[in-house]
Amino acid sequence: MSKRCEALRVVLPALGPAPDIRIRVGEGLIIPLAVLPLARRSAGVAAASIVGTAVQLVLQGQVLLAMSFLFVLVIAASALRRDLLLKGQNAPVRLELTWEGKLLVYCRNGRVEQVRLRPQSLRVGGGLLMVVQGLRTYRLWLASGNVEPGILAALHRRLGRGTPAPPGLR
Repeated sequence: MSKRCEALRVVLPALGPAPDIRIRVGEGLIIPLAVLPLARRSAGVAAASIVGTAVQLVLQGQVLLAMSFLFVLVIAASALRRDLLLKGQNAPVRLELTWEGKLLVYCRNGRVEQVRLRPQSLRVGGGLLMVVQGLRTYRLWLASGNVEPGILAALHRRLGRGTPAPPGLR
């Protein structure tokens, strides 16, 4: 086996899946999840622009291309409805951070699911993009527009500074 293959065999397992992020022990937090008003407007603008493009294509005689745009709209609308606008039976309605550091997601259908905070989570300005995973993966945008500022500040304190990225991936 060549030296390069031997080095790859050693390095690749080390770059495996990133570990889950640990959350500090502290007081419990209950975070009601709501849709950002800007997200609702942005989804409407995106849908209107796709429909407008499809109408323009029909007027130009490009019916097949217009139908493909409308097909993309249907797929995008279902994803937006489920993830961004928090619709559907499995949509999260509340996030709970227990005093022990466990994360629970309460869904609209009454299901309670314990989830893990994934390393893909980000701090963006004053907000948080929380990627949590249980039976399914939830991407939750938490900002001052949809979460009370006091709760958001407490969540920032509980999450701490996070863990640094592995060398070479910064």
